[in-house]
Amino acid sequence: MSNHWLSFIALFYLICILSCKPNVTSAPANDVASTIELPDDFIEFYKQFHQDSLYQISHIVFPLPGTIQDTTGRDSTITWLAENWIYHNAVSPDDLWSVDFTIPVEGVIIEFIHTKEGGYWMERRFAKMRDEWNLIYYQGLRAPLSEGEKAK
Repeated sequence: MSNHWLSFIALFYLICILSCKPNVTSAPANDVASTIELPDDFIEFYKQFHQDSLYQISHIVFPLPGTIQDTTGRDSTITWLAENWIYHNAVSPDDLWSVDFTIPVEGVIIEFIHTKEGGYWMERRFAKMRDEWNLIYYQGLRAPLSEGEKAK
């Protein structure tokens, strides 16, 4: 398939995701099954993803696109590779952190991890591909918006 068609399909998929009304749920990541209305197979995947480093690396679509924020607050596009991936542990919500899940369309789940004060945050996107869940996007930890940025 040509790059033109792949770009068209990716754009179409993105438009579908952004045009749907999301289903947002918030809950503790360490007890996903009892508190979040997510597909059962995603709950099992999510637990295994954070317990087994080999399972995690085999359920990431590399090269993995995303963004990071540099020390000046500017965004940079990045592509993570398997050889430089740092294992992700589960974030357990507490007095400081919250974890929210959004289901924009069937087969796609967005995880939004943020401080309860609304400051630091990160995002991961998962998609079901060939009957298995995979991490398809990772936006690294980001600093809070400055007052000037909030006003824009």
